[in-house]
Amino acid sequence: MEYAIGRKVFGGYLLGQGKFRCVPGAGGIWRRSVLQEILEEHSGRHNGDDFEATAIAMRKGYHFRYEASVAVQTMVPQSPKEFYRQRKRWALGSLETYDKESRFFRDSITNLRNRLGHVTLFDAYTWLNAMAIPLFFVNAFFNHFMFGLSLSIGFALSSIMCLASRNEVKDKKALALIPFSPFYVYFANMPYIPALYAFLGDKKKVASRPSSSLALMGPVEPTGIPAKLHTHSSTSCVR
Repeated sequence: MEYAIGRKVFGGYLLGQGKFRCVPGAGGIWRRSVLQEILEEHSGRHNGDDFEATAIAMRKGYHFRYEASVAVQTMVPQSPKEFYRQRKRWALGSLETYDKESRFFRDSITNLRNRLGHVTLFDAYTWLNAMAIPLFFVNAFFNHFMFGLSLSIGFALSSIMCLASRNEVKDKKALALIPFSPFYVYFANMPYIPALYAFLGDKKKVASRPSSSLALMGPVEPTGIPAKLHTHSSTSCVR
């Protein structure tokens, strides 16, 4: 259900302007010349490598096309621990990319007609929501009204997104999970907080490191390899 919502809602909304939030590393098809051009400006970091590559491509004026008939198999987490590691890495990669391409995303937000700016603002809302997770659990014990209101908003947003994704979300078991989606969202966003601390810590280390040592820094090595296969639809990059 999560992947279907991402493809149908955010993917479909952005592709109307030839944009895409993130061409997945497992299911992205790139023109060689475009990818080579992008890699010249890529940081080489692993956490959000596909998100960063997508942002660079859009900044350079390239457009994207979604091809639903193409499917690939990729790895998904097999345990809560692996899921936590994956989401923390993704969240850290998002922060690193937003920081590196801050001017591009800021210009997208200030252009009211730019749909990427709309999605970026929604992502900012997600981050603010994640920062409020401790308050969510406190309300569960001390403020039942706010706790219920938070769950109701989450349920309403999930229902709207699933309605928009109804052409893809056809599995009745997946639809039955909608009432539990607010809890899932909070669980899935919990790694955002440690990811933010890690990002701020890395920024502090880089700021205090002598400039001569920065040239010795290499790309971040991948950590953790999940085990189960999951099917992705593919996206291709076009001019």
